[in-house]
Amino acid sequence: MTKSVTFLICTLWLVSVGLSAQNNIFRIHGTIKGLDSEKMMAIITDESDPNGYRREEIPVTNESFEFSSAIDRVTHITISTGVDRVVKWADRGYIPVKSSLLAVFVYPGADIKVTGELSDFVNAYSESDKYNKGLSALNRAIYPVMNESVNNTLKAMKLEGDQKAEAERLAEELSKKAIAMKEQFIADNPQELAAVWMLSDMALRNQLPMERIDVLFNNFSDDYKHTAYFQEINERLNGFRSTKVGETAPDIVSSNTPDGKEFNLKSLRGKYVVIDFWGTWCGPCMDGMPHLREYYLKYKDQLEVVGIAQDRNVPAWQAAIDNHQMEWHNVINNDKKNVDWVLKYNVSGFPTKLLIDKDGKILGRWVGEGEEGEGLYEMIDELLQ
Repeated sequence: MTKSVTFLICTLWLVSVGLSAQNNIFRIHGTIKGLDSEKMMAIITDESDPNGYRREEIPVTNESFEFSSAIDRVTHITISTGVDRVVKWADRGYIPVKSSLLAVFVYPGADIKVTGELSDFVNAYSESDKYNKGLSALNRAIYPVMNESVNNTLKAMKLEGDQKAEAERLAEELSKKAIAMKEQFIADNPQELAAVWMLSDMALRNQLPMERIDVLFNNFSDDYKHTAYFQEINERLNGFRSTKVGETAPDIVSSNTPDGKEFNLKSLRGKYVVIDFWGTWCGPCMDGMPHLREYYLKYKDQLEVVGIAQDRNVPAWQAAIDNHQMEWHNVINNDKKNVDWVLKYNVSGFPTKLLIDKDGKILGRWVGEGEEGEGLYEMIDELLQ
């Protein structure tokens, strides 16, 4: 091959890469009344990032902003406005609530205009395209209700007696109303991407029974099969069906172990097995480790434990294993290119523990520690004592 031909091929390749990157650019811009911060912060899902997301600053001038970045598929992103009055501050930090964030769908080539205002929540939306029109219709309806709910929660923290109880009652009533509104939007708008995204979020947060999620999911358009949100709901539903009590536990085969050696759940047949879904970031998970270890040591000849950590921070995971003497089998669930064990087992709360019998059949599932999780240990005692 001549030098001129090689140069031409290289040039064409560079142009192709440049055009591809250019085609992935999206733009967000607009003016929001009351946006008196100097910068906002976008949180963008990015599996190539060690954290699973990236943060990007958005400069603000005279209540206006303009921001461009790259994305390879349609993605729901949130933007923190940097305006303190929309944040729901409590005594020790803040209460996270969607109405405190600007939310839009971005995708390659998108040009998204945002308008609205900031009061004590983000009352700003985009009508730029079909994806964001649907999302805006949903958020315009639920944001005020969410905001009023959390305001009553904050109010209750400062009250006592009957006044406290009434504020808590209102907060709970409004929270349930917001959930009902989301469910109704999904049922009425199966053709909207916002409905698919919302159902995936509700499934993650365990806000609807899986049987109801199944019904709503079956109404969706096939147009969104390619999206991560559609696929996540589908995987959760498969996990819901395959991890019911009495079913054989789905295979867990992974080399994402502390020593890199392959772990296979089937290798533990002949013993009872606790599968523990946890994370280093989860306080109740870590608080419960001594109790789990107590039972592991008590029944070591008959009982195995498999820890599935939902973590991005590998050093923190390895340190937790050492510090808490987690001498059992450990797998980290941070390789989204392969199997997501959290979705495969339909885990929506941490910690979640399952008990498997000697033949691999699921005997029970428990979410949480303390009273919620004590049933696991009671069943172990009944079976193994």
